[in-house]
Amino acid sequence: MRPVVGITLGDGGRPGFHAMREDYVRSVEQAGAVPVVLPPVRAEDAAVLLDRLDGVLLSGGVDVDPVLFGQAAGGTLIQDIPSIVTGAVEHDAGGPRWRRVHRVDVSPASRLREILGQDTMLVNSFHHQAVDRLGEGLVVSARSEDGIVEGLEAPASRFVLSVQWHPESFWSRPDSFQPLFDAHAEACREEALACPRDPARAHAGARP
Repeated sequence: MRPVVGITLGDGGRPGFHAMREDYVRSVEQAGAVPVVLPPVRAEDAAVLLDRLDGVLLSGGVDVDPVLFGQAAGGTLIQDIPSIVTGAVEHDAGGPRWRRVHRVDVSPASRLREILGQDTMLVNSFHHQAVDRLGEGLVVSARSEDGIVEGLEAPASRFVLSVQWHPESFWSRPDSFQPLFDAHAEACREEALACPRDPARAHAGARP
């Protein structure tokens, strides 16, 4: 079966607009899942949307209001790497989206290492913020050569994994990070089989 994966939208830096790169949709499709684009909705409507999905992919976006930091699992952010971290490598590089600009070292015992099969890799980079103090239940799975957190995961969960770079930008290239999306789709497929949705309930919009 093909799992249904929701992909969040950002505003693309343009107030009043929602936007997302095609790369996310194509990466999810190539993993054998059905992508569904999720616009920002009212908090009370989120459960209705989530009830129709087998998994969620959080896309990148612009900076969020600092008052929202840590609301999901706690933790803090480095709000601007260049002005706070001495000796940091370039994390907000220009050029083609698939240009690899710095090294990432992957933790040997991490799920990220299991999926990608590499201890070290070069990645693209388009961010100026980074994780500082970890949220509850999260562990670091990768760091850049300057010590900045580049990967997180939640070992106690079925599949909670994040990377700071943009693997979706490589979807049409032979040197892609497609195994990340394949692993996510497989976890979503397992979730769908273990906890099948009730079509009648989903159609009616009822909440669990």
